[in-house]
Amino acid sequence: MKKFMSLLLSAVLLGTMAVIPASAAEMSTQRIAYMDTKTASPEMKAEILEAREKIIFSTDGWVADGWEGFVIDVQSGEILESVPEFHDIFPDDWEIPKEQSTSTAVETWKENVASTLASESVIFDDPVYLRKATNVPASPFFNFTLSTDHLSAYTYASSLSSSETVNIAYVNATSGTSLGYKINLYPEQAFGVVNPTWSIGGTASTINVAVKASTYSTPGYGNMVVIRSNDEISSVR
Repeated sequence: MKKFMSLLLSAVLLGTMAVIPASAAEMSTQRIAYMDTKTASPEMKAEILEAREKIIFSTDGWVADGWEGFVIDVQSGEILESVPEFHDIFPDDWEIPKEQSTSTAVETWKENVASTLASESVIFDDPVYLRKATNVPASPFFNFTLSTDHLSAYTYASSLSSSETVNIAYVNATSGTSLGYKINLYPEQAFGVVNPTWSIGGTASTINVAVKASTYSTPGYGNMVVIRSNDEISSVR
């Protein structure tokens, strides 16, 4: 009996030891993320920003402040979900993530801009390899512009070869600042973004946008479609 109880206690302790590190790591990330960057040392500030980025990209999705984001059913045109603005879900002193390098994205945009400006609504419809999402940003698969003439963009996977879902992100290709992202979208579910100030007479300039895709499920090819519209909110059918 004593031997049995000893084995049982050992099993319980081993099980507890297996659970504690993950929980402690999660608590540590949360604790560090909410520390004050103004009073932190340069080394600690880097840790705080890294922890914040982990939390920011662990949410279902968001769009840059002043933008609107939607998940739309491609077949019906129905808006399935409104995507919140960044500071609706994160503290005021948290900054929208910005990528370190934008040179490749900018050069790609320069190559595509002439044909993109003259294109119809569907501006991209081709297979894209969806790699496993990591903390290293994926490379853009397409670049285009948004302006007063083209208010909104919608991106979706029309089919997936291996992956169950797709993650879609928009980035300002000039500054590297994220414009929004949404994870775990099924085929025929589009992530749409629009800057509504353009439609009500606000000051606007052309924005160079890079669009990216990845997956949290099995990597593989997906046929990605990008639609650019003159409407503030429109069906993607």
